[in-house]
Amino acid sequence: MPTSPTPAPTRVIVSTRCFGPFQPGQYVPLACAVFVEDRSFRVSADLSIFGGKSDASGFPACPACGGPPWTVDLDLHVPAGMTPGVKSFAVWVTDLEGHRADTTASIEIAAR
Repeated sequence: MPTSPTPAPTRVIVSTRCFGPFQPGQYVPLACAVFVEDRSFRVSADLSIFGGKSDASGFPACPACGGPPWTVDLDLHVPAGMTPGVKSFAVWVTDLEGHRADTTASIEIAAR
């Protein structure tokens, strides 16, 4: 019985780089960059520590960055009452076939 090769699963690779430190109450455009090796993907993040959604998505790709890796910009609203220190939050990528890769992003909140 002839068999056909099965396609290899897509490997989604994701990493983050955040900038800072940031101040409580600050809106930070391009606070973090998410780098993705797969061309067709959706980036999501748990922004609940910032008062946002636990499954936020729809972040814009960097139009001037090219790829691979493909760069997605993550803007953040730092709550006015956020305490100083390093804050980490989950970031994940899902490709069109449903494969998922997880990572963590960390930012530093400075004292006022």
